[in-house]
Amino acid sequence: MLCFSKRDPASGNTVLVVCSLDPHNVQWGNTALELPALGVGWSDRFAVRDELTGAEYDWGQFNTVRLDPYEQPAHLLTVHPHG
Repeated sequence: MLCFSKRDPASGNTVLVVCSLDPHNVQWGNTALELPALGVGWSDRFAVRDELTGAEYDWGQFNTVRLDPYEQPAHLLTVHPHG
């Protein structure tokens, strides 16, 4: 799995990408995010919206991710801090 983020300092818009490099098998992984780089505090929870599926999740610093090459080979997540 590959996970990276990109944040626009001017607007604060943040995107997180998690993708599987295995085209044949379901992969499970855990993220360990550097939350200040995403514009949120270390202990904060925040909403993410998957722009590929419309699904919304509540995330924090550590998250479990399941990617299936036949159903959902990647997440393209926009970050929405609570409050």
